[in-house]
Amino acid sequence: MKNDGEKHNNTEKQKDRKLKDFFGLEGSFSGFMNTLGNIIWTGLLWLVTSIPLITMGCSAMGASRATEKNRKNQGYITKEFFAGFTGDWKRAIPVQAVNLIFYAWLIFDCIYLYGYEAEYALVISYVLYGILFFSLGLNCYYYPCLRIFEGNFFEIFKISFYLTFRYLLTTIALVGLIAAALLAVYLMPWSVMIVPGLWWYAADILIKRVIRKEIGETD
Repeated sequence: MKNDGEKHNNTEKQKDRKLKDFFGLEGSFSGFMNTLGNIIWTGLLWLVTSIPLITMGCSAMGASRATEKNRKNQGYITKEFFAGFTGDWKRAIPVQAVNLIFYAWLIFDCIYLYGYEAEYALVISYVLYGILFFSLGLNCYYYPCLRIFEGNFFEIFKISFYLTFRYLLTTIALVGLIAAALLAVYLMPWSVMIVPGLWWYAADILIKRVIRKEIGETD
């Protein structure tokens, strides 16, 4: 009976120790909550700094850097975000200005052709949807590449264009994540506080995996 009691006490101590390890400052639960908090904060920083629209490129570079550091448990999210935000703003803002004009034209044409039953209008609409799809995919790569690689606009554009088509499944996944994020926010408006950060976290995993393959690096 004494041995049984000792075994029971040892088992209880082990359980208590595991709980303390799990919920402690260095435990798995604290690590998870810290990572989740950083993800949400990154998304909120991206959302707020993207409001002027012309700064969305800078915001993308900031979110890319902050997410990368978060995954590596390095640095402070706010500091890393604004380091990425201001890192190459002179090149990011002109590109975003072109993007705004391009997407305004694209969306206007899509709306204009919507409802036309003529065959030519339908064909043009499909072409425009295809352009929209690939341009979204290209932009997913462009700003992380702008932050990582040296080169002028055309060199970074060529890298991004290559990655868009070379890793088509990843591109489809990235654009699919955009569609899923927009749908989530449409159905649950409150999720706009959470979804952007989750999108950046998932996108960073996909984009960095592609880039590592190209430059021959491993995890």
